[in-house]
Amino acid sequence: MGNTNLLPVITGRAAAEYLQDWLHISAIVKVVSDGRKHLYFRGKDQIGRRMEYRVETVAEADYHNIYERPSNPEQPEEWEWADAISVKRQG
Repeated sequence: MGNTNLLPVITGRAAAEYLQDWLHISAIVKVVSDGRKHLYFRGKDQIGRRMEYRVETVAEADYHNIYERPSNPEQPEEWEWADAISVKRQG
């Protein structure tokens, strides 16, 4: 029962590999991590648009949600759900 509160674990490398292999994102660069809740990446989608990606831990679930938006620091758009990554719990 002590493991039920642990968040699912994914590394930045595993998230980047998923973005590349399953969503066909190229030129992936990890931007930042804000603790254990989010990982942020930049890359290019299948049609060459520069995009930002946020991998978000979902508490009490065995997956992370992936959100995307066009990369535009001057006028950031809302994040849109793109996919989910299955992960294993630590412990």
